[in-house]
Amino acid sequence: MANNSKIKKISVVEQVCDSIKKGITEGRWKPGEKIPSEGEFADSYGVNRLSVRMALQKLNTLGIIETRVGEGSYVSSFSLNPVFHEVAPFFKGIITSREIAELRIVIENASIADILQNPEEEEINYLNQCLDAYNQQLRAYSRTIVDSKSSEEELDALHKLTECDFAFHSQLVHMSGNGLFEEIYVLIKELIREHIEQLLSRRIHKAVSEGTDYSELQSETHNAIYSAIINNDVDAARKLTSEMVNHSTREFNGIGSD
Repeated sequence: MANNSKIKKISVVEQVCDSIKKGITEGRWKPGEKIPSEGEFADSYGVNRLSVRMALQKLNTLGIIETRVGEGSYVSSFSLNPVFHEVAPFFKGIITSREIAELRIVIENASIADILQNPEEEEINYLNQCLDAYNQQLRAYSRTIVDSKSSEEELDALHKLTECDFAFHSQLVHMSGNGLFEEIYVLIKELIREHIEQLLSRRIHKAVSEGTDYSELQSETHNAIYSAIINNDVDAARKLTSEMVNHSTREFNGIGSD
């Protein structure tokens, strides 16, 4: 019986792209090294320069190479960050907040276990700096709610607070030494950034409206996670992280239902 599957033609651009990728993965050009020019690739492959240019543009978009104006193209220290940043919007509405929370708990709890097997003082100190930055920005954002007449100023303070929140949790993941965890966490960050900002805004507006002294505001949970880590209490740290993420997820699902 004849096979009716059509043979797909691979474009010249794809062939050039695949060949350059293969050269990079095989170590012909290492991270930080300059790769041949458009003209050199065109001569080597026997194709026109436009095809090479399009292949290099694709590799640049994927973060595999970095093109510097007037200098040429260099092999990047590869990261999935640019890819995840671009595809994250397509996951919204497909991946539920519960699924994101479950993945986040797995990554953060595994990271905490790795940290406490071999804690490094320098990394712990930086985590403390992230915690201090978060608490300082928490108070700064609260102050803008009370004092600011500009919605733009308040929104800017909220954005900064969100970044401080992610910096603390990202440092936990970084301290695990697991590069794949770090890459995947970027996708999580892109997917939940908007939710986190809504949560923080709602929580802190509520605290301020109830008369909380913003000069004394701190995050009890972030503080407790840090304390558990420096006390080498992995069970407490993991429990706190799970409770924080699960509580946030329940709040995510409640946003807009008030």
